[in-house]
Amino acid sequence: MVTVEGSGPTGLDLDERTGAVYAADFANIQIIEVTPGSRAPRLMPTGGGPLSIALSADGRTAYTADQASGTVSVINLRKGTVARSLATGDGAKSVAVEPCSGRVLVARVALIALP
Repeated sequence: MVTVEGSGPTGLDLDERTGAVYAADFANIQIIEVTPGSRAPRLMPTGGGPLSIALSADGRTAYTADQASGTVSVINLRKGTVARSLATGDGAKSVAVEPCSGRVLVARVALIALP
C-alpha cells in the first residue's frame, strides 16, 4: 500500500498494460502515479484543481480536467511534465479519451441565468 499524506484524490485511471494507477490530486495540484511493487509514488504537476484524469490509449499521455484553472492539462508521463494546457472555460469537471479516435472529451458546468 502506498499512502500520500494530505492528498485529495478525485479521479483515477489505470494503465492496463503496466498496472500503473494514476490519481488526480485536487488538494496538491498534481497527479499521483503508483506502479506495481512501488513503495513510493511518483508525483507530477498538473493544472489547478484537477478533478478527473484519463490516459491515452498508448499510456504515454495523461489528461486532467482542471476545475480551478478552467483547463485540460496534457501531461507527458515519460517526462513527468505538462506538455500543454488547453482552455475549456470555467468548471471543467471530467475528462475521457475516446479509445478508437483518441479524441479527448471534457465535461464542464455551464451556468445559465434564467429570467
